Amino acid sequence: MKKLYSLLKNFHQKYPAGFWGLVILTLLIFTGLFAEFISLVDPLAQDYTLKFTPPLWSQAGKWPHILGTDVLGRDVLSRLIYGARLSLFIGLFAVAVGAIFGIPIGLISGYYGGKIDSVVMRLIDLMLAFPSLLLAICIVAILGPSLVNAVIAIGLVSIPPFARLVRARVLGEREKDYVLADRAMGKSTFSIIFGSILQNIWGPLLVLITLGMGGAILDAAGLSFLGLGAQPPTPEWGALIAEGKNYVFQAYWLIFFPGLAIFVTVMAFNIFGDALRDYADPKTK
Repeated sequence: MKKLYSLLKNFHQKYPAGFWGLVILTLLIFTGLFAEFISLVDPLAQDYTLKFTPPLWSQAGKWPHILGTDVLGRDVLSRLIYGARLSLFIGLFAVAVGAIFGIPIGLISGYYGGKIDSVVMRLIDLMLAFPSLLLAICIVAILGPSLVNAVIAIGLVSIPPFARLVRARVLGEREKDYVLADRAMGKSTFSIIFGSILQNIWGPLLVLITLGMGGAILDAAGLSFLGLGAQPPTPEWGALIAEGKNYVFQAYWLIFFPGLAIFVTVMAFNIFGDALRDYADPKTK
């Protein structure tokens, strides 16, 4: 615990903005994990008598809806809390897919080079030629609109950044002394690639994982807003904005608070990712 406290204290002193980004992300994770205990209202419970209740408005004998209610009388705060869990799942799954497939592709392509590298990188370039959200839309259009398919699509479009970054790092590592020493000692290619080299390039990968989660959450919200992601009544932040867009002048809070949640979460991931990059590699400061 003392070592962790010392590490956090040092991180806070050097990168105060990144530290507060970490605090926000910690609160988000806590909210997602314990949504049932934090939210005292069922996010799907409807009460038509409370339709379009403004934020902080309380009626006699009724639970005060701090962030108001929607067109069906559902509590906005409760739906935002449960939406945090979905956002975390989307970001984590998308990054996991990108890392599981992208890292091996980049390692093999960068280490062997030659025709293997040329073929693999041209395929990666083909995927990068499309904006990530547009490519995700095409994939969802093939698979069908749903939250699961949207998450799969976002995961697939997360592969190229991992492959590109790993390949670039491997190109700079494969001729270093420790790799040459491993070859001289007769270590297997698998051990060299997935052991020695991978161990020395984890710093940039951790940064990409952090930044990738923010991007995945933003892409998921965009797909849900277009009707290709989470479907009603799923309380996903992008879907909440899509449901409230028709009532923007009647009930501004239906799009303001979900939009604010997306903004704060993505900003926290980006700020923490930037600080983590500088912390892992002081030469970038």
